[in-house]
Amino acid sequence: MSADTGETVTTMQDLVAFAVQRAAGAGQPWALIGLAPFLSDEQRTAALDAASGWLTVCAIEDGNLRAVTLGSLARSVTGEYLVAAEAATYAIDDPAARARGLAAVAPHLPEPRGQAAIAAALTAVLMKPSGGDTLRRIALHELLPLVDQDQAAVVLDADAAELDSHSHSWLKSVAPYATPQRLAVAVADYLAPRRLGDDLTGARLPRYVDEDLAKLVPYLPAEQRTAAARSAVSLFGRIHDRDWGRGLAFLAQYLTAEQVDEAFRVADPHDHPLALCDGIEHLAPYLSGDRLDEAIAALLEVADEDHRSQALAGIAPHLGDIRIDQAVAAATGIGDPQLRAQALAAIVPHVPHSRRPAVVRTALDAVEMLTEADDRADQLIRLAAALPADQRAPVLTRAYTAVTATPDGSKQQRLVEELAHAWSA
Repeated sequence: MSADTGETVTTMQDLVAFAVQRAAGAGQPWALIGLAPFLSDEQRTAALDAASGWLTVCAIEDGNLRAVTLGSLARSVTGEYLVAAEAATYAIDDPAARARGLAAVAPHLPEPRGQAAIAAALTAVLMKPSGGDTLRRIALHELLPLVDQDQAAVVLDADAAELDSHSHSWLKSVAPYATPQRLAVAVADYLAPRRLGDDLTGARLPRYVDEDLAKLVPYLPAEQRTAAARSAVSLFGRIHDRDWGRGLAFLAQYLTAEQVDEAFRVADPHDHPLALCDGIEHLAPYLSGDRLDEAIAALLEVADEDHRSQALAGIAPHLGDIRIDQAVAAATGIGDPQLRAQALAAIVPHVPHSRRPAVVRTALDAVEMLTEADDRADQLIRLAAALPADQRAPVLTRAYTAVTATPDGSKQQRLVEELAHAWSA
């Protein structure tokens, strides 16, 4: 039996006290920055003073690391600290890193400085990189939720202009933030001379557009979505299993009953396990009762327990009181205790109240089998989040003991912050 099974219920105050003691013992008061909302005024000021000095002393040269650090700092500071974080972000040399930092800092700035930071980030992210564009894509992903529709249109124009030079179209990323009409124009340009509704099986399309078309469907004008779904389905035979399954998350609601059945039949648990697991998860709301029984049976044939666990978590909300027991039995049969606990935690909210305590006990038994304290803490925090607020304390208490027993400092810091947020939820 692990150490994290005590019966004494701990509280948020216990967690903060542990974090303060840990930071002081390690000589790292800035480590409390992530807990700023839960600290006293005195503790928060000390942490911010230390963080400001630490950033200056370290003089972080890596642009991406500086961007991430300043973004984290900006969430918890005001006044002169925020001004300093803003200035340090603008001073980052690498355009992609600067864009990432500005995107993180902008939401915390007063206007008009917030909008100015967003505009500066957009300018920076559209600069062509001298090397790879991985960091640029990360920065764009983090910036897009902040842009307006006119700025999203600018990104679409830049995407079309760079299509032959960068590694992946930005259409999928920009789609949720552009107007449906402007997105439709961009999609039409990419497909030309083909049109939405056409069978695209043999079409020559720009790189990755065949994989992304399914993910664009919900963002197109309503009157074009059925035709777009038809074209996207025609591409399934030429894309990777995982993209096929994930594409159904965007397409399923636009498919006819015949297409839903066909999509379910295409994936085989032995030849296409990834497609089957992802596909079942997304098709579940549209499957009949008999098909749901078949889906659960098919998942049991998938050898990869990780994929099976994720699929059971995804299908659980659609099973109802009777079939949920089949999902519980399937999850209980997963050999890996971490994956078993993970699946059961996802299923718990959908189990009838009278049967829920037994499932929670099974999940806790699985957690007890994990040898690493940080793994136990992760799963206990996950399980607590699945429970009603008035039932979380005993599980969070176990999580607290597991967190304090975690030897790795960086993992422990992350878990302390996650547990603090779980306690305050």
